This record gives sequence, C-alpha cells and structure tokens, in this order.
Amino acid sequence: MIAAVEAAEERAKSVKSGQNIVLKQLAIEADKAKKETEKKAEGADQVALSSPHVTSHLIDYSDTGRELHGLKTDLEAVEFEIRELKSVAKNNVSSERKQDEKAKTAVEAQLRKWREQKQKRWEAAAEESAPKGSNLPKTNVATYNKTPTPY
Repeated sequence: MIAAVEAAEERAKSVKSGQNIVLKQLAIEADKAKKETEKKAEGADQVALSSPHVTSHLIDYSDTGRELHGLKTDLEAVEFEIRELKSVAKNNVSSERKQDEKAKTAVEAQLRKWREQKQKRWEAAAEESAPKGSNLPKTNVATYNKTPTPY
C-alpha cells in the first residue's frame, strides 16, 4: 500500500511539472503574439498617415473643426447680444409702466380737482337760488348729482 501512495505522489508531481511546462510555453506564445500585434499596429499607423486619401480626410476634418469653432464663437456672440437686447427691452417696458402710472395718477388727481370745483359751483348756485328767508330745508346738490346704485 505504501508503494501505491508513493506512485500516486510521483504521478501528481509529474502532472504538476507538466502543467508548469505548458503554462510557461503558453506565456511565451502570448508574449510573442502581443509583440507581433504591436508591430502590425505601428506599421498600420505609419501606412495610414502616409496615404494621400487619409491625409486629405485629416485636412478636411481639421478645416471642419476650425469652421465649427468659428460658428460656436459666432453663436455665443449672437446669444450675448440677444440677452443684452432682452435686458434693454425689459428696462424700457418697466420705465414705460412707471411713466404710465405717473400719468394715470396725474389724470385722476386733475379729474378729482375738477369734480370738487364743479361740486362747489353747484353748491354756490343752489345757495344763491334759495330764498333768503325761506323755511325750506337746504338740499344737498351732491345727493342729486349722484347716479343711483343698482341693487
């Protein structure tokens, strides 16, 4: 039985050493494949940049990029100008509203003044037309001038 255990241990060691050898070979092959891929990639970059077709596309892309940058700059300038114009328009509307309110207040004050003057004239005319020694009650002209309120 001891011989069987020793034989099994020897087989396990040989399997392990075989696996180690296979792993080392795979690592070497992977390293070679990686280096070949890098060489091919470098060669492709050099061929691609030297080809006239690719170069013309790079120039077109560069011109398009400059044009796009110019358009973005123009857009920003126009947006700034629009914001400025909106601000000026808001300020103008605000000042016009203030002027309208002042004008409205002035017109209302003038109308009030004219109504008071008219009221005084009516009262003065009513006092003059009333007989001096009369026992009639004095009437308030303002009550007669008011329009009736609907119920």
